[in-house]
Amino acid sequence: MLMMARLVFCILLLSIAHPATSSPLAVVDSLATPFTLAPFIEYIEDPDRSLTYEDLLSSDQYESRWVRNTLPVFKGPNPSSRYWFRIRIQLNNQVKPKTLTLHVVNQPGLIDHLHLRIPTAMQEDDYRVLHTGFLKPFSSREIDTIRYNVDLPVQSAPFTLIGWTDNKQSGVPAQLPLTLLSNNQFIQTNEWIQGIMVSYYAIMLSAFVYNLCLFLLLRQPVYGFYLLFVGTAIYSGAYFDGSTLKWLLPNNPDLNIQLGLIDSTLTLFFYALFVWHALDRIYFSKPLALAFKTIFAAGAVVSSIIILTDNLAVSNIVMQLYSALVMPIAVVTLITAVIKRIPTARYLLIAEVFVVIGVITFSLMANGFIEFHPFILWSLHLGFAWEALLLSFALAARTRLAQRAAIEHLEMYQDIYDKSVEGRFQYNYRTQVFTSNDAFCAIVNIPNKLILASDSDAFSYFPIPIQKELSDILIERGFVKDFETEVRQTESAQSIWLAITMQIEKDSAGNPRSAEGLVIDITERKIREAEEKKRIAAESSNQARMQFFASMSHEFRTPLTAILGYSQIALAKDTDAKDRMQHVRIIDNSARHMLSLINDVLDLSKIESQKLDIEDIQCNLPSLCHDVLDFIWILASEKDIQLDLELIHPLPKIITSDPTRLKQALINLCSNSVKFTHEGNVLITVSFDQDTQALSFAIKDTGIGLKEEQKDRLFNAFTQADSSTSRNFGGTGLGLHLSRLIANALGGDISVESIYGSGSTFTLTIQPALTRDTEWTQEDQSYSSYNNTAANQTLTNETVNTQSQINVLVADDNDVNQQLIGFHLRRLDANVITAHNGIEAIGQTITNDIDIILMDMDMPLMDGLSAVRHLRTFNINTPIFALTGNTSQDDIDQCKQAGCNGHLAKPIDVPQLEAAILTVQ
Repeated sequence: MLMMARLVFCILLLSIAHPATSSPLAVVDSLATPFTLAPFIEYIEDPDRSLTYEDLLSSDQYESRWVRNTLPVFKGPNPSSRYWFRIRIQLNNQVKPKTLTLHVVNQPGLIDHLHLRIPTAMQEDDYRVLHTGFLKPFSSREIDTIRYNVDLPVQSAPFTLIGWTDNKQSGVPAQLPLTLLSNNQFIQTNEWIQGIMVSYYAIMLSAFVYNLCLFLLLRQPVYGFYLLFVGTAIYSGAYFDGSTLKWLLPNNPDLNIQLGLIDSTLTLFFYALFVWHALDRIYFSKPLALAFKTIFAAGAVVSSIIILTDNLAVSNIVMQLYSALVMPIAVVTLITAVIKRIPTARYLLIAEVFVVIGVITFSLMANGFIEFHPFILWSLHLGFAWEALLLSFALAARTRLAQRAAIEHLEMYQDIYDKSVEGRFQYNYRTQVFTSNDAFCAIVNIPNKLILASDSDAFSYFPIPIQKELSDILIERGFVKDFETEVRQTESAQSIWLAITMQIEKDSAGNPRSAEGLVIDITERKIREAEEKKRIAAESSNQARMQFFASMSHEFRTPLTAILGYSQIALAKDTDAKDRMQHVRIIDNSARHMLSLINDVLDLSKIESQKLDIEDIQCNLPSLCHDVLDFIWILASEKDIQLDLELIHPLPKIITSDPTRLKQALINLCSNSVKFTHEGNVLITVSFDQDTQALSFAIKDTGIGLKEEQKDRLFNAFTQADSSTSRNFGGTGLGLHLSRLIANALGGDISVESIYGSGSTFTLTIQPALTRDTEWTQEDQSYSSYNNTAANQTLTNETVNTQSQINVLVADDNDVNQQLIGFHLRRLDANVITAHNGIEAIGQTITNDIDIILMDMDMPLMDGLSAVRHLRTFNINTPIFALTGNTSQDDIDQCKQAGCNGHLAKPIDVPQLEAAILTVQ
């Protein structure tokens, strides 16, 4: 029984292995069709690659190891082994082809090594050896074709073809679909293969070129990823069908394989990127988005492995694993997109189905899982071709949908644009076409919304007065925002307010390409704003008026109270002479304070009502400084205070400013310094800054100084340093306020530095205009510092000399004023002659020897100015001093222009009257 069982087992084993009891002979009776050699192939597996041709041909010990192939195509299932094969062939006597070709139907990329021992004559020992394959240079091919083709001897005697195949490096099973071809069959087969390849590359290149044009036109990234995918797919097909080895890298098969595997990875990578962008990413769920990001990261890793490793089998496995990762994710994503009714998803899914079928079918065949078939050899190419076409259709549909949506949005925008209440416009600098909506036409009064003019620009249709201003702003900033302007409509002659917003787009070279903007009629808003401003101004005016009257009421009542009160006391009969004199002095001081207050208020009202005209007059700067000091030295002399002037050279001799207002401000500042200085000196320093073109007057005193908290309110109207200042020093609190207003009007300001108890420095700066040929003062010129010591001595001497009698004409229509002035003049031992109008004054001057004339400006019959002009016309050079209640600088200048030598303000100040009389002594 045991022996019987063993016998049965051996029979079964032998029946399974099909050992060759005798070598099969392939008898070729006809070559009208390709003759398949698969049934006649015998093979031996050589796992350790130890066998040689000599072993198999010279020894019978391996004869029992030959196994006959029973499959339609010979296949070596173990990629790590070498497979030896042999075929015995005999041509029938009736078959005499010109050539006999052994044709390997398989794609070249699926055979690493193919080694053949081919007999060349009737003797078996007369042979040639051919070693070719995908890992050998293309020059190893016996026939210059993409597929492997080998010439066989044409003879009637049987001959044996022996060789081996080895796919250890690629790791795919070795498959040898061998056929015999006649000359005609070889030509037809080769033409058929070339036709398939030409069709494939024509389809792929057409899709590539077409979408390249769209990419250059539309500049959309999705077209770029499509081009990358198609480009790498073309290379992948060329790699597997052997075109890259033949045409690109014929002598470098290793690099060809490495680039082919990298390209296959990139094909999958770019396809994933294409799907990612074709579906706009916004439709991706978080898991799918994470899956695609994994694909992108894995693509970089796989490419790195292929580049770094020399093991072809490992690279092939890694690439196939990456393919197994990408394709399921892509299929799931596209199915999800179809379910969600995402546009173009159906095209993408169908394309994916084609390429998946092609890739999977080709991979299964290449790895030996399905039977070999010639059609399956081209499944990869067919899958790529169909996918390229369908993806192109998907892009076209996507573009068509985008265009339709864009047209709908454009129509919606155009409808909103046309019906907008705001005026909208666009201008194309290249075509010079200006378009606008109806609202713009109505606002700026143009008849058509579309205007074509060769000489137009973006501003041609705006009112002329604002065109240049708009252009300047756009050139500087590149945009205009809320530019408000008032324009007058030509037809209705009505003024309207417009708010203009405008922006210019530029090309890469920086040239204007287009301009667009918005024009809004804001007339109603401006009317409301104007009404609101008027209301606020009226309220402010009322409030200011009430505050002004309240302040004036207090300021005027204080001296009036003293005047009325002490007048009543002085008139009382029981008041003795000493007290009466004291009361009169108080009345005099109060009246002077009230007069100063009135003068300041009048000046302030002129400035704040903007009726104070600032003139531009050329004046001599050193002379102006001395004029100011001539006015101040009397005040300084009364307090025995030294007054100095320092000129910091160089200074412009001639400046253009308003000398009258400048003197007024300087006199106010100097008077304050003298007023608040008990002892010491007041120094006036004049300098000019060449960099800022600013003229500075620094008035430094050694007075009481200011506290920090006093500086903040120093320049406010009706405000003094503290409440005791008015009691101790007098003043209205308007002088510094007026001076700052004047300085501002002259383009400058006033600043103050002070140390409490040590004095203060007030600096007035202005911006005078200079002439081109301005002369500058030098150190050696006679602009010495001013000192009032000599002036004091002159005053003393002249006062002593007033004992000689002079004739004074007092022309005034008011008898009380005549009597008052005459009283003071007689105390100076002057002979007083009176006149009541200008005519009498002229007559008295002609008929009498008059030494000085005091002329009132406002008299009946002939006013004082006219009388002065007549006298000067008669060449009468008698000194004339104007008597007037108008103390403004304009009035003073008018008197001087008429011919007056000086000015005495009413009420008459006795020291000033005495100084005037001294001028003729």
